[in-house]
Formats: sequence, C-alpha cells, structure tokens
Amino acid sequence: SLSEAERQSSLAKMQNSLGSAAIDARRGDYETARQAASDFFTLLRAETSKGVDSALSQQKKDGAQPLLAQRDQIITLLARGDVASADMLSDLYVAYRKLVNP
Repeated sequence: SLSEAERQSSLAKMQNSLGSAAIDARRGDYETARQAASDFFTLLRAETSKGVDSALSQQKKDGAQPLLAQRDQIITLLARGDVASADMLSDLYVAYRKLVNP
C-alpha cells in the first residue's frame, strides 16, 4: 500500500489541479481552466477506482462521488466560457479540501 508521503502527494496533486482551474476560470482563461479541471476529475476518478493503493479511504471515496457528479456540468460551462464556472470551481475546491482534510 501507499506510504504517507505518496498519499499526501496524490492528494496535493489533485488539490493543485483544482485550485489552478478555479483561479484560471476567475481570470477568464476558460480553456486552461478546463484542462486543469479535467485533470482533477481524471485523477479523482482514478483514486476512487483503486483498491488498497488509493490515497483515499473508502469513506473518502464515497464522499468524492458528489464531487465527481459535477464533472460534466463544470466542463461544459468552462467549454462555453461561462462565468458561473468560477464559483462552481471555488465551491468544489472547498468541498475537496474538506473531504481530504476534515
């Protein structure tokens, strides 16, 4: 199974992708934000699919499902350059941080 350092690195990588997406969307750089958000969702989905090698406990995997459910809506808003995407990404960032650092 993962070492604590590997686990923290995986969680930090996801948080960085999501934080970048939120900041880029706020600045109106929607395409860069879309790529970073897509990276976040891909990484999170991969972690929720892993067994004992996941950086997430089973409880956190379950908690991640409502976050993953927002993927299509957020990616679509970013693709359209919709200003509402910035608030959604900021809220998602806070929810992710609460999930991994309760």
